Amino acid sequence: MCPADYSRADCGDCLAGAASSVDGLQSRCPGSTTVLAMFERCLIRYSNVNFFGTPEKGIVYSFSSQALTTSTPGLYGPLVAQSLKDRSAEAMVSPHRFSASAGDPYTFVQCTWDLPADKCRECLDDLSDDASNVHAVKMEGQRKSFSCTVRYSNTSFMVMPFTVPSSGPPPQSVGQTGTFAPSSSASGSRAIAVVGAVVAVVVVACLVALLLYVLRRRRRQRKLPNTEDIQQVQVNSASDSQQVPANAVSGNIGHDGKFTYQQLADATRNFSDEEKLGEGSFGAVHRGRLAMVGGEKIVAVKTIMNTTSQRVRKDFYNEIEVMRPVGHRNIISLLGSCDEGENLLLVYELMENGDLEEKLYPEDTTIDAQVYRATDPGTPFLLDWHSRRNILMGVASGLVYLHSECRQCVLHRDIKPSNIMLDKKLNAKLCDFGLVTQVRHTKTSRLTNTVCGTLVYMDPEYLGTGMLCEQSDVYSFGIVLLEVVCGERPRLTGNKNSLVEKVRSCHQRNAILEAADRRLLGKFDDKIEQVLRLGLFCVHADPKQRLPIIDVKEYLRKMNVPLHSPSSSDDNGNSTEYRSCLRNLPSTSSQLDDDIGTSSLLPERRV
Repeated sequence: MCPADYSRADCGDCLAGAASSVDGLQSRCPGSTTVLAMFERCLIRYSNVNFFGTPEKGIVYSFSSQALTTSTPGLYGPLVAQSLKDRSAEAMVSPHRFSASAGDPYTFVQCTWDLPADKCRECLDDLSDDASNVHAVKMEGQRKSFSCTVRYSNTSFMVMPFTVPSSGPPPQSVGQTGTFAPSSSASGSRAIAVVGAVVAVVVVACLVALLLYVLRRRRRQRKLPNTEDIQQVQVNSASDSQQVPANAVSGNIGHDGKFTYQQLADATRNFSDEEKLGEGSFGAVHRGRLAMVGGEKIVAVKTIMNTTSQRVRKDFYNEIEVMRPVGHRNIISLLGSCDEGENLLLVYELMENGDLEEKLYPEDTTIDAQVYRATDPGTPFLLDWHSRRNILMGVASGLVYLHSECRQCVLHRDIKPSNIMLDKKLNAKLCDFGLVTQVRHTKTSRLTNTVCGTLVYMDPEYLGTGMLCEQSDVYSFGIVLLEVVCGERPRLTGNKNSLVEKVRSCHQRNAILEAADRRLLGKFDDKIEQVLRLGLFCVHADPKQRLPIIDVKEYLRKMNVPLHSPSSSDDNGNSTEYRSCLRNLPSTSSQLDDDIGTSSLLPERRV
C-alpha cells in the first residue's frame, strides 16, 4: 500500500527497496512465508495463506506531538474525534479506501484496498477509538496498523490523492481542497500494477532462493559420505608433538573452536532427518556427536540459512563475537563454529530437556521448534511451582551476568520461552544471541538502527523510540515471568498485551492469585503472589519505574521484602502498554508469522 501522505515516487522507491535482493525483505526475513512490513513510505504484506479482507488492527506505530498552546484544549479532542469519524465514513465507501479533510483539525484516514467497507470502518474505528481523550491536548498525531492509518494535525500537511490530473499540478496539502474524489480507473490500474509487480518480484526471488537452497543441499548429500564414525584428524600441538583430534575442543565458551563442514556433516550423519531437532526461519538444528577433550560429546549443530544475505552473516559473526568471551552457568555454551564459503554453522551444547516453551505447553504439538531439542516430551510433563521459580532465578542470573559482569553490557533483545533452554536438572540457560548488542557500562542506553525482537515480548518504549537499554530486557523478562507463573501465552490485542492486562486486572481486584496457572492445582506457596507483583514492576510502562535486573534476581532469591503496588496507568487511567508519544518513533515496522516468532523492525534511518 502507498500511503497518501507521501508521493507516489517516494512510495515507488520504498517498494523497490523492499524488493531488493541485497537488503530487501528476502534477506531481512529469510525463509518467512508470512511477512508484514511497515515502512515510513510504503506497506508490504505477503503470505502463503489468503489474508485478503482480514484486517490487522493492532497498533504498530503511534505518534503525538507536544501539547496545544490554545486556552481551550478541551474543545480540540471532540473536534478531532468527529472529523476522524466523518473521514472513516467516507473512506469505507471510497474505491481507494481513503479520505482527507479540508479544514482544522486536518485529518486523514486510509485502509488497504483489500478490505471490504465494513472491515475498513472497523479498523479505522479501532485506531480512532479514544481520540477525544488521547488527542485532546496534542497538536498532531498519527496511528498505524498493518491494515489502516489515521492522522490529524492543527496545521495542514501534504496529501497525494489517488488521481493524476492531466494538467499535472503540484501535490496539494490537506486544507487546500476538500475530500479528494476517487481516482480514475487508469490511475487505479497503474497503482495496482506497481504493487503487483513488486509483490511478484518478491515472490519470484523467494522461490529462486528456495530452489538454489534445495539444489545446494542435494549436491552436498551426493558429495558427502554417509557415515556414523566420528572423524579425528591428527594435528601437531603448538607446544609439543602430541597429537589430538582437530575437532577436540574444551567446553569453555571462550575457546575459539573451529570445525570443518566435513566434520559437522559426519557428526550429524550428513545432516539426516533422523538427527534433526528443529527448523525455523534461521535454518535447521541437528543432533551431532563430536570427539571432544574428555571423550565424545553430543552437541546441537545449527545450520544457518540464506548465507548470501549480508544481514544474516552479520548476525552470525555477531553471535560468535559476543558468545566467545561469555561463560556462565545460565548461558548456553557455544562450542565452536564453521565458516566455509556459503556454509555457516554454530555448535552448541545440547540441552536434554529442550526449551521452556515445550515444558510450559507440552500438550501443544504446534510449538515453534526454535532449536536444540534433545528429546520429545512424550507424555505431558507439567513444571511445578518450585521448578518454575528456579527457572526464573536462573534467567535473571544470566541477565545480571550479561548486563553487569561482562566486559561490555550485553543486551539480549529476544528473551522469550523458546530462547530459554533447560538442562537435565531443569536449570535455565539463555540461548540465541544473534540479535544481541553491546553497550559500554558507562552508557545507559543506545539508539539502534534496527529494532529487533519478538513483538509480543518487546518493550513498548524500545519499539516506539528505537532506544535500547537494560530495562528493555527487563520488560521482556517480565513478560516471560508472567507467562511462567500464569501458564498462558501473551498476545497483542489492539495496543495491549493480553497477559499483562489479565494480571493487572486481577491485581486491581485484590485477586491476583486468580492469574496463577490453574494446572498447578493450588500447589504453590504464598511467594507466588509476590512474584506476580514483581512481574508487573518489570513490565511497567515507564522504564524508569522498572526494577534493575540485579534487584529482580535478589528479590526472587530472598522474597523477604513486600512489594508495594506498582502504578500502571496514565493520568486518564488508560493502559499505556503500547502507546508511545515520542517524536523519535522508528519509521518502519515488520512482523513475521507465528511459526517464526521473531519480528525484525526495520527503520528507514538504517544505513
